[in-house]
Amino acid sequence: MRSRTLMRSENQETPLSTESHGDATQSLFEKDHAERAWSNHTSKKKTGACPNGVWLTHQEQGASEAWSNNWDGNFHQECGANEALVAFRSKHDNRKEDRRWKIICKPIIGEGASLSSCSWDATWSAWDGTWTRPGATDRIITGMTSEHNNRKEDRKFKFRSCQVDGVTVDTGEDDPSYKNNWDGQLNDKVAQDQFYTRVSSTHDNRKEDRRFKFRRVKFCMVPTDCGMSEWGEWGPCDGETQTRERTIETDPKHGGTQCGETEESQDCTTTTEKQVKAQSAEDSADRAAIPSLFVVTLLKAFLL
Repeated sequence: MRSRTLMRSENQETPLSTESHGDATQSLFEKDHAERAWSNHTSKKKTGACPNGVWLTHQEQGASEAWSNNWDGNFHQECGANEALVAFRSKHDNRKEDRRWKIICKPIIGEGASLSSCSWDATWSAWDGTWTRPGATDRIITGMTSEHNNRKEDRKFKFRSCQVDGVTVDTGEDDPSYKNNWDGQLNDKVAQDQFYTRVSSTHDNRKEDRRFKFRRVKFCMVPTDCGMSEWGEWGPCDGETQTRERTIETDPKHGGTQCGETEESQDCTTTTEKQVKAQSAEDSADRAAIPSLFVVTLLKAFLL
């Protein structure tokens, strides 16, 4: 229990997506609107730094799961509660002109952090198009669903994303180039303190395949300051001091303000009592001095 002593005085927004349908691209107005929407959506939480140095993390990837779909087959995979998608695996077959997929989900790690307001994209990505999904950059991707079309030899996609509570958003980074070659394997994962927030893809009608790249974002844990109760009443005066206590209601986390003292004491002697004690001490001193004066007087008389 921590204590201190006092000297007593005499008075006490909606996610968007950008994509092109083949050669038909978005209008400049639509692009500008989307960019401003993303900026407004993320500016409330973006910090660009993590003063306390405590990042949201996730469990490391384990062994690869089984493929989520058969060739030309649909698939749907959704992470569990408070889990994030942390790895994409895919392989292509030139004869079937399709990809098989597996995605890996792992629990997030951060005291006080949680995922909420999860939702799927409202619309599918474009056939044969170039697209980026989801629109918001501060929501973690937590699921993917896809359907294949044999005539188009392409897949359309939707992604599930969730809001992250208890964090601020650090500046993310976009992959400068695609992570797989045409007809090549995709084997990508995020660092343990990073999360996917966007997927970008482009299609080639001659190769009948897709390439993919991602946006990776770090989330800084919000500091939690210590929370303490109000001071209780002063206890009875025990001789010359009295004490009072308070309790810790919320422990500090992630670099938050530390807790103060839980007990303090103060002098409880009143002014009158102090005066009486002082006078008593003075009288005692005077009485102790009387024998000494008597001896001195006798010595003086004898010497004379």
